[in-house]
Amino acid sequence: MIFVQKGDAPITEAQLHNRTQAYIERDWPAWKRERAIRTSDPALSDFMDTVVADTDTNRANNVFNQQIVDFVAAERRLEQYQVALGREAITAEVPTGETTFNEETGEEEDVTETREVSAAIDPLPETVEVTTVNEDGTETTETVRNPEIVRDEEERASAQLVVDNTPIEVKHFVADGD
Repeated sequence: MIFVQKGDAPITEAQLHNRTQAYIERDWPAWKRERAIRTSDPALSDFMDTVVADTDTNRANNVFNQQIVDFVAAERRLEQYQVALGREAITAEVPTGETTFNEETGEEEDVTETREVSAAIDPLPETVEVTTVNEDGTETTETVRNPEIVRDEEERASAQLVVDNTPIEVKHFVADGD
């Protein structure tokens, strides 16, 4: 009755419970369980021992699956550029539709050109000025660290913590594409 496999989408604890109960009801309906209790049928005890063991496996696999989701999300977050540093333009070699003869290989080859596929992004300023109005109507301007940079750094630190604390088995599973 192991129904959560490593690599599946994670499910909620309620979903896991309901599905387990459905299997119990399918294999040992309430009337059958009641009769087994009255007659001290050891088969029910054996069945329930299996249910407990399988439920533990389902829970462990579900935790593993949630770790996969969290790890992949954290890696994607870390792949994003740092707003304080900006990003250079991203280019790619794109075929032009023309071909040329390569004398070394004796074959026709596509002619490519470098094209910008994503524009450069300037870094955000390290500080910004924030103006506040006091209760008496006076304005105060202060220079603070750019909140977007602070948010970016906090998100990156949180993502790095997830990556650092992800079990190696999960990292290998993701890397192997299982």
